[in-house]
Amino acid sequence: MTCPTEVVRAPADRVWQLLTDPDGTESWARVRVLDRFGRPLRAGDRLRLRAAPGLTTVVDVREATPPHTLALEIHLPFGIVNHEVVRITPMDGATRVTYN
Repeated sequence: MTCPTEVVRAPADRVWQLLTDPDGTESWARVRVLDRFGRPLRAGDRLRLRAAPGLTTVVDVREATPPHTLALEIHLPFGIVNHEVVRITPMDGATRVTYN
C-alpha cells in the first residue's frame, strides 16, 4: 500500500500552520469549524467540523510534533473511524506531505 504524497512549494512551518490552525481551516477545507481554540491544535484536542447539515466529523488529535507529525483519529458519520498520520518533511526549497 502506498500513502498519498505531495510536494508543495512552501516551508514545512507554513504547511504545519495550515494543518493545525482551526481558525484557518475553513479557508482551505470545505467544512465549517464548530470549535475555536485561538491557538494551533495540540495532542489531546478535539475538533468538530460540519461539512453539511447534520453531518458532523470529530477529529481527535493524538500526536502533534511540530512541524513533522500530526496523528489524528477522525470520527466520521455512520460510526466510521479513520486513524491518519500526516508526515511533513522539509526538502530543498519545498516540503513533502505524506498522508495515510
